[in-house]
Amino acid sequence: MICSCKTTAPVPNEYRTVPFWSWNDELEPDELVRQIRAMKQAGLGGFFMHARSGLKTPYMGERWFECVKACILEAERLGLDAWLYDEIGWPSGFGGGEVNASGDEFRQKFLRFRTVRREECAVEQVAGLYSPDGSRYLGSDPSELPAGEILEITYEVNPFYVDVLNPAVTEKFLAVTHQRYFDTLGAGLCRRIKGIFTDEPQVVIGRPVWSPTLNAAYRRRYGRELTPELPMLRLDLPGAAAFRIRFYGLVAELFSRNYTGRIGAWCRTHGWEFTGHQVQEINYAEAVCSNGAVMPHYRHYTIPGADWLGFAEPSVYVFTQPASAAAQSGRKRVMAEAFAMCGWNLNFRGMKHLYSQMQLLGINFLCTHLQSYSLRGMRKRDYPPSLAPHQPWWPDYRRLNDAFARLNRLLAEGENPVDTLVLHSQSSAWALYRDRMEDERIAPLCRSIESLSERLYRNFVPFHYADESMLAASGACAADGTLQLGCCRYRQVILPETVNFPAAVLELLRKFPGPIWRSGERHALLVDGEPAPAETAAWFEALPELPDPLPFRGILSVSGAGTVRATRRIYDDGVIYFLVNTAETAAAEAEITLPEPFASLERIDPETGEPDPFPLRDGTRFHYTFPPAGTLLLRARKTAGAAPVPETVPETAALPLPAEARLRLLNDNFLPLDRAAYSVDGGAFIDADVSSIQWRLLALRRPCDLVMRFRFETGETFAPDTPLSLVMEEPERYRLRFNGIDVPAQACGTVFDRAFRRVALPEGAVRRGGNTIELAVRFGQGEQVYADLDRAGRFETEFNRLAFDLEIEPLFLAGKFGVSGTGEWRELPHGALRQSGSFRLEALPERIDPARLAQNGLPFFAGKLALDFAYELPETAARAQIETGLDGANSVRFSVDGRACGFAWCEPFESRDCAAQLRPGGCTVTLELTTSLRNLLGPFHLSEGESRSVGPLSFSREPNGVTPQEPPPYDAGYCVVATGARGSRITVSQKLIPEQGTGKARRRICSDARQDTMSSFRNKLQA
Repeated sequence: MICSCKTTAPVPNEYRTVPFWSWNDELEPDELVRQIRAMKQAGLGGFFMHARSGLKTPYMGERWFECVKACILEAERLGLDAWLYDEIGWPSGFGGGEVNASGDEFRQKFLRFRTVRREECAVEQVAGLYSPDGSRYLGSDPSELPAGEILEITYEVNPFYVDVLNPAVTEKFLAVTHQRYFDTLGAGLCRRIKGIFTDEPQVVIGRPVWSPTLNAAYRRRYGRELTPELPMLRLDLPGAAAFRIRFYGLVAELFSRNYTGRIGAWCRTHGWEFTGHQVQEINYAEAVCSNGAVMPHYRHYTIPGADWLGFAEPSVYVFTQPASAAAQSGRKRVMAEAFAMCGWNLNFRGMKHLYSQMQLLGINFLCTHLQSYSLRGMRKRDYPPSLAPHQPWWPDYRRLNDAFARLNRLLAEGENPVDTLVLHSQSSAWALYRDRMEDERIAPLCRSIESLSERLYRNFVPFHYADESMLAASGACAADGTLQLGCCRYRQVILPETVNFPAAVLELLRKFPGPIWRSGERHALLVDGEPAPAETAAWFEALPELPDPLPFRGILSVSGAGTVRATRRIYDDGVIYFLVNTAETAAAEAEITLPEPFASLERIDPETGEPDPFPLRDGTRFHYTFPPAGTLLLRARKTAGAAPVPETVPETAALPLPAEARLRLLNDNFLPLDRAAYSVDGGAFIDADVSSIQWRLLALRRPCDLVMRFRFETGETFAPDTPLSLVMEEPERYRLRFNGIDVPAQACGTVFDRAFRRVALPEGAVRRGGNTIELAVRFGQGEQVYADLDRAGRFETEFNRLAFDLEIEPLFLAGKFGVSGTGEWRELPHGALRQSGSFRLEALPERIDPARLAQNGLPFFAGKLALDFAYELPETAARAQIETGLDGANSVRFSVDGRACGFAWCEPFESRDCAAQLRPGGCTVTLELTTSLRNLLGPFHLSEGESRSVGPLSFSREPNGVTPQEPPPYDAGYCVVATGARGSRITVSQKLIPEQGTGKARRRICSDARQDTMSSFRNKLQA
């Protein structure tokens, strides 16, 4: 047992969210300090100073260190943690180009295989020459060979990344990055830095690795020559499985020891935490060429982690890897880099939906991707969203961060007993691996461990993975009959589909007295790549299949809901249970049974930590209806607590609010102008999406005079004297004309982000019908930009460092207007809408259908708006709550006659008791909605509609001419997300419902069973 479960205690920074703070423009210390203060107010625990594409301040230059110093000092003053990120862009290891600039010895290399005639052979960078079938090594000099076909293996050098197997590379990287911070800022200041993040270091992705270190290391490790055996990387020659295991095992060992291990040791010596994640953690096959193996690296991190891109359900496999290694190494914190590519529509509910599932899988330290210093130019398309002060919901962000942090602490500091060990059989994948794209032999292995993991997860059985190298090095059979691996002991072992055992792992498993089960297809067994002896094969064949139902109990059981998952932590004064409905859009009604009787059960509010009594039957059972993506945090005690909540359903009536509401915009409405006609050097005008213009001009490779004409229409109801503003970036660089009138391009304010400047259009210049905005600029880039573009298509390190001197961006109209379209709105998946017509400005509607805001004048709105409902309560109620459903909005704030009565950001969206304000007679019920920036920033033209995986190309119609990737399929219509408050009502009760605490924990447990049974209310409404 461990410490007391203090649910209301202040949460330290170590459990609070720490964002990737994207330093992506010309940095100003004052602005950096301003943003740090906003982070403190939002309940963040610190920040990673992350150099990224768009950065104009020279990386690791004098101004850079001035900015870093200012941030460290401000973080210390505010009690925040200042973290470093070890690179500009990613992957880590190249030191902003300094390491790979040291010569070919330091650069990444990979093998190429081809069959050629002798006279076609390469004469440089030859790894080896072989007979066409690969069975005979012929040397490396083609001139000494007879005529005919030859299997040629050469290596290529990537000048833009590094050889992470070479220890000299890591020492150089440490010298130009980590040590440079100490040398420049001084040891005293650097000791105030919390730690450093390394991001996706990699051997090679998709190709067989080569390194000059391999020959000697292979000889030392195995007493064999590597070069004669290289064809077996691709060809199934005799002994190929054993060779691949030796080769990729050595790659994994060298990468882990020479890169991650050396950085981890440096950080420990200098008092820094070391966190980050490997690349391609998603399955066995992807790990082979990119890492050799993923799990051996985790032991070197003080906070191991993984990343998760997009809005897909988090992978049990991906997060169980670092969580297992952390527990076995005695580390209590596990990091997730999350929310990249979720798109601008990500809101608090979406973040909670994703992160709560990661918490179930052992994550307790959240690094959010991304918090952008600036949204200027391409920065707004950098794998959005940006979770930063430019978001309309930022003032409420602390609520979410407090909830995440409190739960992180409860899950990190409690004991998590795990009895089940699953073998992570990476060597089986090594034995079969021939090519990243040719994975039909490895795919069943990947599916087997993933499906086994899912089966244990949905049956509430805690489990860990056993990395084979760690198991071979430190696994032991303990005196109590358990298998000991580091700090953990296990009572049973499960083998997913397995082809190979390392000999040391096999020996340990055969000594283990506990049960060993198999899951998945059976294969002829290999030991270190060689056929297993008959007696070993017979032992393996005799292992029993994992039965169904499972032969061991989970931490609880659930009936009636297949989407509920759970985890548990044990404290000396109770047991914490955290349950999650993993269904994003469907409720889950569940009957839950705990594994042992308890005297009392409390529900904990994650935001405040406040407990409330929760009904428990027979000491073990309770019923709960989870809302979509809903969670339930409970504490079970052996001692009696406060009196349990009665499970009676009060008499209630749901009284609908009016079908129309008065609309009040709390900021301007918007119309994006993302298409224009453009002319180059006085030539003909060409219609184009604005996203295409810049890349077309860059292809010219010269300066030019650019003129762009943006058109918009006004409708019959639009008043021409309505004040209009143009929102644009860097207006001072353009000549601006509106309907033929020269307009001073002087900013008179900003909208959301400092980069979005407001320029007032002349009063009285707006025409009914067509209007034209004309921008003229001398477009060009410096020589360095064009040189960077030449490199950007060759490797991601270079594209991730791009920064332009001038960027051509869409415009926005801003004002108190409505926007109507000429087409029909069509519903799409994920709550999206598409219209294929054009748009025009109209009068802002005074009254509106609150459930259909986008379709009724606000398709591109972002920010805050209020919906006022005139309402009269029939008679005094003992209790009343305002309830609604939300689409598209992040959150809702409730008030009656201007007096606040609640805030909600997740289901159920309901106010506090507002019976005292809802007296008989007229009143105004207000719902204030806050949105994200999705309908302002897009992407608008994806054929799929609302994407769950949004990257820079999601905003493009044409290829960028630099990288080989094509943009996704395009649709000329405009896709937005539906926004509104639906089903708004007031639920009233004539009987006083017993109090259940404050905040979210006050919700009635049986709210799903509310019945409109109050005949007196109903009769008065009908009258």
